[in-house]
Amino acid sequence: MKQVKKIDIIFLVLFFVPLIFGGCKKAPQIDRSTHAKIYVEITIAQSKYANLPDSLRIAKDKIYSKYNVTEDVYHSVIKSIEPKAEYWDGFYKDVRAYLDSLKRSGTF
Repeated sequence: MKQVKKIDIIFLVLFFVPLIFGGCKKAPQIDRSTHAKIYVEITIAQSKYANLPDSLRIAKDKIYSKYNVTEDVYHSVIKSIEPKAEYWDGFYKDVRAYLDSLKRSGTF
């Protein structure tokens, strides 16, 4: 009888531990520099294609594809970091730096 209980406990542990830890999805991550680049490029596309919604959709899809991110992941990352002021300070520094690099290269 004692052997059966031991096997039952082992089974329960082996069954439920992966469910518990496997079921906890980690929030999707985009590093801050990549996030800033996506933001800048989308903002430029929105300005460029303001009256052309189909072209804007195509441009956004290309941007997300370029950085190997989906639109849903991008927005979920924004939502997960909204309350973190220290993140946004660095983010806007990255945005300025990327804009400056685009201006220097003549891209923007």
